[in-house]
Amino acid sequence: MSRYLLDKGVVRRLSEAFVRIDLELNLTFEQEQALIAFRHIVSHYTAFITIATFNLFRRRMEGIPHAQVILALTEILVPTKYARRWARRLREIGFSREDANLLATASFGTDKIIGGTFLSVDGIITFDAKMASMFRQENLVRKRFADMLSNIEDPYPTAKMPNVLTVGDFVGALI
Repeated sequence: MSRYLLDKGVVRRLSEAFVRIDLELNLTFEQEQALIAFRHIVSHYTAFITIATFNLFRRRMEGIPHAQVILALTEILVPTKYARRWARRLREIGFSREDANLLATASFGTDKIIGGTFLSVDGIITFDAKMASMFRQENLVRKRFADMLSNIEDPYPTAKMPNVLTVGDFVGALI
């Protein structure tokens, strides 16, 4: 089963969509796209959020019913041993700290702190078109990832780079 990491912008738009639905207001285009993507992912795949997104969401949305729905339908992606090293290498080639951490967690993340059942997610769903484009077009990223995998201990060489998809690309592929 495929696994997708939702970045915090997607979770934010999703949360806004639920609020607007409760208030019987029209959704913005981004909110509608986030809702379509989320519904498809939780119906067919496994949806993940980062620990940072979970903590931010939990603190700000505690006790709000739609927040509990989102948290119930997602799992937390836990960064593993080599996530920090990969994030540092991504920052060295021009990714922002936040983007590098997201990409590194997607590449070296699992479902449990101890004894995770998998390594890496299949994709990241984001509204950040610049990050998605930069990640897809960087041959240097692929080379550095391959170099890193050749110098680390098992089971980490089985890690893979995720596909980075904008919400629009993901939803467009469904139609």
